[in-house]
Amino acid sequence: MTKLTDTEQVILTAVARNNGAVPTRERSGSKADPRAYGAAIASLVNKGILELRGNASEGDYAKDGQKLMLAKPETEEPTTAEAPKERKVRAGTKQALLIEMLKRPSGATIDEIVTATRWQSHYADAGIMPM
Repeated sequence: MTKLTDTEQVILTAVARNNGAVPTRERSGSKADPRAYGAAIASLVNKGILELRGNASEGDYAKDGQKLMLAKPETEEPTTAEAPKERKVRAGTKQALLIEMLKRPSGATIDEIVTATRWQSHYADAGIMPM
């Protein structure tokens, strides 16, 4: 996680309010010294959080006619989705019995579960849909 100074945090808050564009110090409402504001912006550029992009309009912090904007996040290569690991259930337990009953094509009714597990009906409900 990147550590940010107070001035950098104020700038990023102003950027969020300004549709991703960095506002001038006056427009952002920052009370920071102009040199500190500029240094904080330079730091955010060096950290890769801000970048020059697009034409600047009035009130935007600009360099060479381009406005500073939030950097586009780098897209990571999509990871291959791994199949979720199957949980191991101890054989011979009531939980294993419940799972087998629910896997049947016809499923299982609460009455069938209550009879097979000797649970009370409210406990059988909780076994299926834990809170």
